[in-house]
Amino acid sequence: MCCPAGALGFLAPDHKEQGRKEDLDGVAAYISGELRDKVVIAVSDVWGWNTGRIRAIADGIADAGGACVIPRLLDPVEGGFDGDGLPPTWDMAQRRGELPGLFGGPWRLEAVVPKVRQVLAALASRGVSQFGLVGFCYGGWVSMEVSTLGDLPVRLVGGVLCHPSNHIDPDPAAQAARSKCPWLILPAGDPAKQMACDPAIYDEGGAVFQALDKNFPGGNKTVRFPRQPHGWLARGNIKLPVTGAVIGGEGVEEDVKRGLELVFARLREYGLIGDDCA
Repeated sequence: MCCPAGALGFLAPDHKEQGRKEDLDGVAAYISGELRDKVVIAVSDVWGWNTGRIRAIADGIADAGGACVIPRLLDPVEGGFDGDGLPPTWDMAQRRGELPGLFGGPWRLEAVVPKVRQVLAALASRGVSQFGLVGFCYGGWVSMEVSTLGDLPVRLVGGVLCHPSNHIDPDPAAQAARSKCPWLILPAGDPAKQMACDPAIYDEGGAVFQALDKNFPGGNKTVRFPRQPHGWLARGNIKLPVTGAVIGGEGVEEDVKRGLELVFARLREYGLIGDDCA
């Protein structure tokens, strides 16, 4: 299930955007940076393309010499937020049981993945030839599915999963075994405490990681953040003191910084940011 008990809820963005909104073959997208040969596609969590700090991350990728595209992929529920995903008022503790109906309905892979393909086709027509994926929560499941496709118009070089919810899939290890690229995985929470925790399938001995490493031995990396709840990288509030958090909760700002350092280092390894990404 996406967003385990105790996971972080909606975080309103407070970042001054540097990017712009464009239409990419019928799919709205937030684009930061100059579109050249290589691009990062960020696939958002259930609150959509303006969730938390996702656009700040996109702008950071642009500042690092790359380009980032965040497509609007989800049919909005009750108006959503910025026309995408869940509304800010959605109470995950009370309404988590409604999510399977979305994952098997309007937000199913068969409905969402073709939109990513449309975006890639539009980017290819503008000269993009390589891309990487950064998936957050539900977006990790979508990103992994995209990575299994063999006929994409742009070559996929690698991916990153941030507090992933690939276990929405009936068989996430089988899905991972079909992936055509290596991954960095940043699971949240302490499996021993369970609350707000991503399952151990994402750790080195876990089924998802082992499936990836079978195809790309030594090319994958997983770093767990045991003191942070699911959703921390995109939606952890670094401006409020933590009181009564489900699992620790301390060090949010420190772990967000460390997590982003790992993400950016991986994107640099893929050649998607830095001096060699033009």
